[in-house]
Amino acid sequence: MSEIVEFVRARIDEDEELAREVEDQVRHDCGAQAPGGTAETGAVSLTGVARVLADCEAKRGLLELAEAATADDLPGYATTIRQLLALPYADHADYLDAWRP
Repeated sequence: MSEIVEFVRARIDEDEELAREVEDQVRHDCGAQAPGGTAETGAVSLTGVARVLADCEAKRGLLELAEAATADDLPGYATTIRQLLALPYADHADYLDAWRP
């Protein structure tokens, strides 16, 4: 597995973990009827969490596709997918400028 794939997988795992923590907190707050919190606010938060989790799943699928690409595929196809998946994390300390598409 390449260094960029390891990097992107680690960021996806971090995003998913954070989203699950937020999901747990929102469910807890809505169940406890936290001051200032409403069921509607919780629903919006859970919608955002669901979107992040779906994004994580899509990114993992794209990584698998990129890893399965063969030499006969369009030149640069797999590399470009990896670079695009890494781009949202360009502000992370472990991101390498050489990965920019």
